[in-house]
Amino acid sequence: MSTTVEEVNFAAQNESILRRRQLKYVLPLAEVIEFASLNGAEIFPANDSLRSIAKIADGGIVFNKKLYMLPHTAAIACQAIYAERWKPVDGWKFWNVVRNGSVVSLESIREELLDAKMLRGDVISD
Repeated sequence: MSTTVEEVNFAAQNESILRRRQLKYVLPLAEVIEFASLNGAEIFPANDSLRSIAKIADGGIVFNKKLYMLPHTAAIACQAIYAERWKPVDGWKFWNVVRNGSVVSLESIREELLDAKMLRGDVISD
């Protein structure tokens, strides 16, 4: 049985999608900060009802005088101030920053870095 061009293209596309997903979940916050030159930037929750500001510093997020190395944990700490109970949250989507005059999420910057890595052919080592 021979393989068609469509099957080869489909397999290559699926491999690329899998590589992208794998890479997405191992990108550290510090790398995203460096990529976008965010050190020293103020960030704020996407939810307007949470009126808090955090700062990017030392490869992480400083919120309420504490350094968080994961956006999720900083987001949970922010939520805890406004709610009796915290709930799971995607910290990449929770935090926004003003970049080049526009409000963008850390998630969109992470996706931009991911696109750049995929174009360069970066892969994950085992």
